[in-house]
Amino acid sequence: MNTHLERKQSFWLSETLNVTYIAWLNFAHRVRLSVMNLRDRVALNIQDLRRARDLSQEELALRANVSRGHMGKLENAKFAASLDLLERIAGALKVDPLELFAKR
Repeated sequence: MNTHLERKQSFWLSETLNVTYIAWLNFAHRVRLSVMNLRDRVALNIQDLRRARDLSQEELALRANVSRGHMGKLENAKFAASLDLLERIAGALKVDPLELFAKR
């Protein structure tokens, strides 16, 4: 029989995998012939850079002076960002704005 801790760890792993899978699904339908459009590329680069710095969407949004909801939609490629906003996000991440456009 599973202990409470084992059940809790199993649930956490399941939830983590579900979130990762859902994020992947958001982009999978947009990628054609392994060519990623610019909005998807920027979205994934922002997400990767934010996670590498251990920042939440809320913290990055605060630093870039944008709402958390808007930041979430940018990271999921639902919204396109202006150059001004990309510059603020790059500043908040302490990277050159060109890194947001890096090929994947």
